[in-house]
Amino acid sequence: TTALSACPEPRLRALTALLRGVVPAEGGARPRARRYGGPLTAMILDVDHFKAVNDSFGHAAGDLALTAVANTCKAVLRSPDLLGRIGGEEFAMLLPHTDIEGASVLAKRLCRAIADIRIDRPTGPLSLTATIGVAAWRGEDDSLGDLLLRADRMLYKGKAQGRNRVVA
Repeated sequence: TTALSACPEPRLRALTALLRGVVPAEGGARPRARRYGGPLTAMILDVDHFKAVNDSFGHAAGDLALTAVANTCKAVLRSPDLLGRIGGEEFAMLLPHTDIEGASVLAKRLCRAIADIRIDRPTGPLSLTATIGVAAWRGEDDSLGDLLLRADRMLYKGKAQGRNRVVA
């Protein structure tokens, strides 16, 4: 069993499968962090109340919203950072050479940028917010699945605390 396939939850298995394509077993962010001793963090972002966007404005508006969120993530993230959509309204990010404090600052900047998104609709602008869970790689004995699971748990803490926030 590899670190990528060790994740028990189906949603996180889908995430690790996605990342398997962009983080090869011997050339990805985790092995680089191990080799060079640098930090690695993961973030999982969920667009708040996204079902209401689809239900109220239609799936076309939902698609526009997801595109706007993805483009905002790309604009805020750095070139070595990895971004992937893991289904529905959720996105995962791996940030090599970034400690938990730096990732939290970046996540807060990303939340503000998403809150600034306005999608023009005939009935008025559509605005969005997001909740982001952040976790740091703990070193040699930590798997990518463990890291992502901790970020996912932080995401759910943020949702329980009221959404539109970062929890690390």
